Amino acid sequence: MVNKNIYCEISVIIFICLLVYQLYWWIPITLPAIILSPSRAGLSALLICGFVYIYNISKLIALGFLVLFASLCSYYFYFKGIFNIGSIIQRFDLWYDTIRGFTIFGSGVGSYELLFPKNATHINTLIERPKYAHNDILNIIFEFGVFSILLIPLLWNVLKFKCKENYILYGILIMSMF
Repeated sequence: MVNKNIYCEISVIIFICLLVYQLYWWIPITLPAIILSPSRAGLSALLICGFVYIYNISKLIALGFLVLFASLCSYYFYFKGIFNIGSIIQRFDLWYDTIRGFTIFGSGVGSYELLFPKNATHINTLIERPKYAHNDILNIIFEFGVFSILLIPLLWNVLKFKCKENYILYGILIMSMF
């Protein structure tokens, strides 16, 4: 795979699909991609979907899961120094500049890379020029306009149904935010 993040994200979605459809014997095939090429978006989707699944079974176990996860994150952040906060701050700056470029009717399909520098105040577009907003919802609103927010109630109605496939949609939705 050329992009290790996309490889991990695809593997996480396949992993969630295999769990949902109870095809457990195929799960070991997805684990090397998830472990060896970790993606923050993919791992976040896996953890959040796991938390929602455990929460639906037992709220007490879900609370323990949340405490364990917070402990591990703080350990890696404070003691190991593995967690890179700089790229997260840069992502928030990118999102802020993207929101500044919203228009009522949008800028057109594929216009993000060309028109983003006009509104960029936090990102130096002479050094780097983002091709997309690293958030699918913000990218859609930038290109198609503020009225594309009307798609969110449609998505909400789909997620209201209680079915096991919702975990797959949760994973895809979480990854689209990053």
